Amino acid sequence: MAILEVVLAAVVLTRHAAAECPPGQLECAQSSQCIFSHYICDKGEDCSDGSDESEDLCQAWGGGDNTCGKGYVTCKIWDGISCYDIPYYCEQPHPPCESDLDMRVCEVIKSGKLKPLSDNTGEVSQVNFEVVEALSDLFFSQVNVTFSHPDCPFPYTLLGGRCISIFFPAKLDWGSARAFCNVVGGELLTLHHHEDIHTLVTHLQENNMVSDFWLGGFLYNETVGWTWLDDTPVELGTPFWALRHTEECHKRNMTINDRITLHVNEGQCYQYTQAPQSPPLGHCLALTYGNYFYMSDELCLEKRSPLCVAAA
Repeated sequence: MAILEVVLAAVVLTRHAAAECPPGQLECAQSSQCIFSHYICDKGEDCSDGSDESEDLCQAWGGGDNTCGKGYVTCKIWDGISCYDIPYYCEQPHPPCESDLDMRVCEVIKSGKLKPLSDNTGEVSQVNFEVVEALSDLFFSQVNVTFSHPDCPFPYTLLGGRCISIFFPAKLDWGSARAFCNVVGGELLTLHHHEDIHTLVTHLQENNMVSDFWLGGFLYNETVGWTWLDDTPVELGTPFWALRHTEECHKRNMTINDRITLHVNEGQCYQYTQAPQSPPLGHCLALTYGNYFYMSDELCLEKRSPLCVAAA
């Protein structure tokens, strides 16, 4: 058995005072007024103090070479170009590409409060050695409960009767994550039963796992729908899939006798939709810490950790 050599890097923590605005909105600099992020630098001065139109913020909000337009980041991936809105890009723990976006913009987004970029110095709080030692202890305890078990080959542990590898140190795109699982004698994990996801998520939470993970599910096309790698369909809805906030009004319907469709609750607007989106946000299936390890459709080229199951 090969010896796994792991290097634990020092971790720097940044604290932000969170503004109290609904998801998708930011607080103006000199007031408690909240505005949607897409109003930033639209030449409308939606904040009474004008902080949404500050010169340095708007210069950065132009998106670098501006190929994708104001408020977007231009991602050059292989031979193509993808566009991501700035808030989405900043919220990703592992952005899908490198860009020339001034990362102080992301500090503004994460803080939830508008302010000139010059106020963001990029300084971070220092972590004392006691914290570093605690993180080291946590890392090795996580390795012990994820990489080995007497009834499973290395690097697998036993969960719910299956040998599963929770290889959290690696960060790979979906295709590379699948190849990694193949190399260690397995395949990306499939979750067919409620009990499977409950057992897995309980294990992740109990061991303070904060990584995002790839699963063995994908959307080849809208006709076939979401499918596991064993060619079985992915079950949609509760309790598997995450909720996503939206700025749009979504009314929900119910069908009676297979022919009558009605709005429920007197046509009330709901600002949450359940993943997967239509059209999908991404074509690969993941469990993300930000979604409390509920499943979501994600961009296949993003970097996440592989969740593998050993071949039977």
